[in-house]
Amino acid sequence: MPPTYKIGSSTDRIKITVNISADAPAATEVRLLTIPSGGKFTVLSTSQDATGDIHGELIGDHTTLKGKRLQVFTQVSIPDHHSEEERKRIADNVTAAYTLEHGEEGKKRFAAASIDFIDPNVFINFLVDPK
Repeated sequence: MPPTYKIGSSTDRIKITVNISADAPAATEVRLLTIPSGGKFTVLSTSQDATGDIHGELIGDHTTLKGKRLQVFTQVSIPDHHSEEERKRIADNVTAAYTLEHGEEGKKRFAAASIDFIDPNVFINFLVDPK
């Protein structure tokens, strides 16, 4: 099961911050999944530059988020002009951190659920269930 973030009955809009550290271009998308979703989702936010970072984006409140699942998906694209060894080193150094704020739990940090290297890309996936 994914980790949870307690929104409770807070009427404040929940804020998400995504910090990607990578020596290659990255793109991030925050999605809201209905469980079971059958693969359907709503995009809540996207990174605005090649860092993959999202800086304190308001994504919804208890009425829109509770009972659903947040997915944050990032793709890091390592240029293929790097050698296979260099691409592996770059992939090994990719990190991701996530922060949710404004719910009953206050400010809570999370790490990526998975970081997978499929040459020449790194795929980072993070899931959290707002409660």
